[in-house]
Amino acid sequence: MLMMTNMTESLAGRISLIDLYGLPMREILGDDFRQEFLPTKEYIDTGLACYLLGWDNAQVLQNGAMSGAIFETFVIGEIIKSWTDSNGVTPNMNFYFFRDKDGNEIDLIINCSGVLYPIEIKKHINCNMSDILAFRQLDKIPDQTRGESCVVCMADDVFPITATDRAIGVRYL
Repeated sequence: MLMMTNMTESLAGRISLIDLYGLPMREILGDDFRQEFLPTKEYIDTGLACYLLGWDNAQVLQNGAMSGAIFETFVIGEIIKSWTDSNGVTPNMNFYFFRDKDGNEIDLIINCSGVLYPIEIKKHINCNMSDILAFRQLDKIPDQTRGESCVVCMADDVFPITATDRAIGVRYL
């Protein structure tokens, strides 16, 4: 499961992006970046995480309080694996988590050559506009463009939420 240490709230007007691999945190301050080191721990291997937590059957995982976090971690791991397998790891590609001082949160952002691709992960079937409201926060980042975005969910199909946002069933990963 994704485990991160608590971070202090950003000052008003700042938007923080936290690198999922525990590499330097990048905080956007106008047009320049300031780097700070933020120690993190995470397990992309959900099987290992369940073993370490003592969860030994599917019912505990499916019905437990952490089922959403495990689902989120599984999806992030699959996206990172498939993205790097298809495209290779390049210096102009980074994976981020987003949270601002107002509680807006995006589970995964792929930054590829200055284009931000936000991904929200929900353990439910019915996705709607409320699931993608935080994506608008990315439009406030200078010199960045927001690309197509999606909500990965438990739906059986792919369907549009807006013209540029869609819901994608986890089985399509």
